[in-house]
Amino acid sequence: MDYFVNKSKNADEKLPSWVDRKNSSFNAFRITEELYFDRLAYIRSHNRKSHFKNKKSFQITGTEVAIKIGISKTTLLVSSSYSENFKIYLNDTNERLKSFMLKRVLDSKNSLSRGAITRPKKMLVEDAEFYKKRMREVEERNAIDQVEIAFGYLHINVRKLLQLESPNTRSSVKNVTNIMKNSLDEGEK
Repeated sequence: MDYFVNKSKNADEKLPSWVDRKNSSFNAFRITEELYFDRLAYIRSHNRKSHFKNKKSFQITGTEVAIKIGISKTTLLVSSSYSENFKIYLNDTNERLKSFMLKRVLDSKNSLSRGAITRPKKMLVEDAEFYKKRMREVEERNAIDQVEIAFGYLHINVRKLLQLESPNTRSSVKNVTNIMKNSLDEGEK
């Protein structure tokens, strides 16, 4: 039992100067601390901005503290000797909660674990355009290689008729593929 008595004496040393066990300032302080840890737990378990649309989910109101203590809001926040100090303490507590919430939301927003969601749309569009362009180049190169292979199977007389016999076969194949592309483009028009 002595352990709890000693703990209680140590707890008195940590109390702010405006808190007195003889009036409801002690209960207001205790309830505010409990609500602070509840709100902190909520903030730690949520990380989206949409989870914090309602201020009640991460802020403590004087009305809520007054209801839990069982006194009127006016008594707690206006007419008591400790009211001004309690309001200052409550505002400081809410500021700490708000900064913790903003840090939590910002950290989750910048987190790399969410993949492409975290990257800006502009960067994603640029990457998509780059890869599409790269894919077209690879497909074009692949088509040229296939045409070159196909022309390699042709009889030498057929190649001469098609005017494909030249020192630079690759450029001849490119000319043929360009002619084919142009004819396809004209057919679409």
